[in-house]
Amino acid sequence: MDEREALLNYYREISQFLEDHFEGFRLGGPYDMEVIRQWFRYNLPPYYLLRLKDELPESFTLRDIGDFVLRRFLSERNVSFVPSPVGPSSALERLALRVREILGELGVSDFSIAERILELAADDDLLEVEKELYSLEKHFFKLLAARSPYAKECREFARKKLEPFRTRWSDKVLALTEQALVKRCLWEKHNVPEFTTATVT
Repeated sequence: MDEREALLNYYREISQFLEDHFEGFRLGGPYDMEVIRQWFRYNLPPYYLLRLKDELPESFTLRDIGDFVLRRFLSERNVSFVPSPVGPSSALERLALRVREILGELGVSDFSIAERILELAADDDLLEVEKELYSLEKHFFKLLAARSPYAKECREFARKKLEPFRTRWSDKVLALTEQALVKRCLWEKHNVPEFTTATVT
């Protein structure tokens, strides 16, 4: 199972659990997936939500409770920044260095993405750092999709991979999965590190 499929399964699992145990839960549309991505990254189990049942509002969407739940979960887990054994002093610095190299290879003179990643190294709010990295990752993906010499090859790879599912999956699921496959392909072609700083043990 690839990461995109695992993410969609996790989304269905979380949604079903909330519908079964929380009468006030309602779907929030496209904003749900941003919360799901954050929870998925830290392997937040559905049953953890029961521990917070008395603290959640009577009526809510995932967007309403996303930050609160994740902050509580992280406070109870051993989450730490990943140090680099050699070279740059942190995962963020390694990421910024590689992003800057790729931007230069693509002829992009605006290095603001790499500079912003470096700035995040001084931020102690892990959740805010991860949210900012998620936004920067989306921006960087758009640049790669538009400028990478591998973009066409990766799109063709994704479409071929999804061909058997076009009559079985909805257009929305197909579009999301195609985007994930294109991204994975581009990340591999350009050797892009993960846009994250933390490891959960």
